[in-house]
Amino acid sequence: MSGPLQAPVAFGQRAVPRLVLELRDPGTVTRQRALAALCDLLHDPERTHQAVTHGCLEQLKVLLKDEDPLIRRKSTEVLHLLAAHNVGREAFLCCDVLSPLSELLDEPVEDCKRNVHRALNRLAHFPSGAAAMVALELVPRLVRKVSEEEDEEVRTLLLSTISQCVRVDGLAALACDAVSVLGQQLSQSSPHIRRAAAAALVGLSVPVEGKLKVCEGAVLPVLVCLLSDSDPGVQANAAGTIMNTAVITKGKLQSLAAGALVPLLSLVSSRERAVCVNALRALTSLAEAPSARLHLLEHLPQLRSRTGAGEEEIIRRAAETADLSGDLSEDLSGDLSEDQSGDQSEDLSEDRSEDLSGDLSEDRSEDLSGDLSEDRSEDRSEDQSGDLSGACLRTCLRTCLRTECPVLQLANQ
Repeated sequence: MSGPLQAPVAFGQRAVPRLVLELRDPGTVTRQRALAALCDLLHDPERTHQAVTHGCLEQLKVLLKDEDPLIRRKSTEVLHLLAAHNVGREAFLCCDVLSPLSELLDEPVEDCKRNVHRALNRLAHFPSGAAAMVALELVPRLVRKVSEEEDEEVRTLLLSTISQCVRVDGLAALACDAVSVLGQQLSQSSPHIRRAAAAALVGLSVPVEGKLKVCEGAVLPVLVCLLSDSDPGVQANAAGTIMNTAVITKGKLQSLAAGALVPLLSLVSSRERAVCVNALRALTSLAEAPSARLHLLEHLPQLRSRTGAGEEEIIRRAAETADLSGDLSEDLSGDLSEDQSGDQSEDLSEDRSEDLSGDLSEDRSEDLSGDLSEDRSEDRSEDQSGDLSGACLRTCLRTCLRTECPVLQLANQ
């Protein structure tokens, strides 16, 4: 094969084992050529399996510390290719490649550093890889790198890796003020950076600590603005963070104060599934606030338009839940107007007690025997307690619906 960095490659099954042996050669040029040839071959899953079984990863761990920058760059490129296949990812974790690879986060060679982040990001998209990064305490280091990194691609890869790791455990990121760092990235001109930062906030806003941090960091007004972003991914992730944060009262109030209802309602008509579903779920969470319920009453036809048989099941179910919250709000608004009509509940209680006492006196005067009067008074007392129990039950139900509706809680989950 021609080219200064191309090694002669054997045919068939002997190609990869021969190249792995050459990675141990003391000659720098020989190692460079072997790495370049492996970069060409490892796009094939079968070749990847051969490389893993013949000890390629163990030798790559040594080459990551090589003094030659080209060898380090090619070694990280090979690792990036290996991480594309399941057998390679499993070998990553078994051979503990993460530790020496993470030492190159401060690599001065840009191409090498970019390969490092590509490999980490590819590995983080799988739960076992993300869990290994969290266990290795890489997340705080990645968060600190976000603000320092100037390269757009590397910063996007950093944010994407963080978003995958916080889905496994977001507490480590929250402890190093990740919400503030991510909030600053929401205003970047690159849609890729905005999308990745908003995706990381979706994961961070799942735990209660994250919800509170989002509220304290004044991020919700920025997220409401991103609901009108031109990128559907940014819109979906912004709506998802609002959806998670609006579960707590503070998040509801801040979202409503920032004007989230109008842009969320406009996203209900989106043909992007993630955008529509997250918007509907966010509206369902916000509908627990009385002011939001009254506003949604005017838009019930829009919510019901996404419940048709032609819609995807996930969209239809989210729309039906949001529509149900609107129906409940309509019923509750009627109950509320009844409850507020001139303290009628107190007057009604007095009228009922007077009527019941009057009826009881009449019944007692009509009784012909002491036994009969006792029986009738017992019947009257049972009827009276039944009426009062029914009134208490209705009041309790109205209170539960106004505060913690089980249907709305199910939708939030």
